[in-house]
Amino acid sequence: MNSRLTDIKRLEQISNRLRIQVVKILGRFGYGHNGGTMSIADIITVLYFQELKIDPENPHMENRDRFVLSKGHACLADYVALAELGYFAKTELDRPFETV
Repeated sequence: MNSRLTDIKRLEQISNRLRIQVVKILGRFGYGHNGGTMSIADIITVLYFQELKIDPENPHMENRDRFVLSKGHACLADYVALAELGYFAKTELDRPFETV
């Protein structure tokens, strides 16, 4: 199998893992925006796990890329990806979100 197909398969697996985590969280808390979150899972996966120059071990590195998510209803996908990368403990996702 060529490396491009291997990369695509790896990204698909990560994206599916993120979606599963999102569904579990939304089910546990009983609220949230599943449509927006699910629709951005692939984009967030490609950005965080392939394209962006970031390092969870050095989150303040000088030349890191920045990602701004203006689609606020989809922030759960961002949180799940950041936890998957190790920016914070996955157990932090077990706490209910604050609502405004």
